[in-house]
Amino acid sequence: MLCTLLGFAMAPAVLPAALAKYVAEFLGTFVLVLTVSNCVLGGNPVWNATAIACSLMVMIYATGAVSGGNLNPAVSFALGLTGNLEWPVVFKYWVAQILGGLAASAIACSIHYPNTLSLGPVAPFTGCHAMVVEVLYTFMLCFVVLNCAASKQNNSPTDGNQFFALAIGFVIVAGGYAVGGISGAAFNPAVAIGLDMRNYACSWGIWYGIFELVGGALAACLYSVTRPEEMSGGDVSNYTATFSAKILSEFLGTFMLVVTVGFNIITGSTATAFSAAASLMCMIYSLGNVSGAHFNPAVTVACVARGACASMDGIGYVLGQMLAGLCAGLLTAIFHAAGPSKDTTFALKPGEGYTFSAAGVAELFFTFVLAYTVLATATIAKPSSQ
Repeated sequence: MLCTLLGFAMAPAVLPAALAKYVAEFLGTFVLVLTVSNCVLGGNPVWNATAIACSLMVMIYATGAVSGGNLNPAVSFALGLTGNLEWPVVFKYWVAQILGGLAASAIACSIHYPNTLSLGPVAPFTGCHAMVVEVLYTFMLCFVVLNCAASKQNNSPTDGNQFFALAIGFVIVAGGYAVGGISGAAFNPAVAIGLDMRNYACSWGIWYGIFELVGGALAACLYSVTRPEEMSGGDVSNYTATFSAKILSEFLGTFMLVVTVGFNIITGSTATAFSAAASLMCMIYSLGNVSGAHFNPAVTVACVARGACASMDGIGYVLGQMLAGLCAGLLTAIFHAAGPSKDTTFALKPGEGYTFSAAGVAELFFTFVLAYTVLATATIAKPSSQ
């Protein structure tokens, strides 16, 4: 517009298509890691995870059409394992992403000098605890990417969804608040290497990166089981998930929800409800068209009663959900025994000053709200306006 007003035209500079996607990965990762670094060095712990999640979300929306918006070597690794990204591209993306992370960390350190970035387990948790949660939530991040962005059934090339980056970004809200007090919540080798720059990534950075790649591999494996049709390369438009895929879907979604709640509680998070809601949202977006994404026996009962779920499926769902809750509780208990609140018992009981009757009414009402919302939004025919 300015050039037109001045009476001359200027041809825009255009990057070669082959180079543009690598620049997009560098830029997106740079913005993400710069946000992480500034949050670590000068941010507000209450909002750090939200700020990072929003940074990731907007950069995925911005770069998705150019490079796919990976912005994470573990994501690129998972996409390579599932055949969604060619391996030469995966390795070139890694270079762009790591360089973007290092550049961002260097700039953040210069801004906050003499303060420096650091990475490692948060005491009293050990390196083993940190590696477990890095695998777990990097798995979740990569699994959401595969299901919300790479899946042709969930993100059709001719009618793509608009929630993919929202779901991916808010994994950071789920995991950041849940395990930030255990590992620092990196979930990204480019972030880990950037934060460990003062040690030349030879301290915790390399270990975090390795275990985050394991999380990406686990995501690819479970994606291939929950969505085998995506791996076959056939028509997925009318595919119906198998019973075993549905049960696994319910197990995974419920497990991530319950373990997120548990980790928030044992680490004293100030955002348990926000983190749990983000976990639920991300997994529903990921697995909604596999099993219906109930992740709650009460929701399953409501769906069976409405006729939106077969009775035998419903029984399998509830069993899978209960098993997932048990497994998540056991894992949380292991971390609780090593954490700062190990001498505190977190009992399921009414809040101080309230009776069981009052708690029962609250549970009844809001479980009704949840189940009704699911029925009213997920079990109806698609409106003609859509």
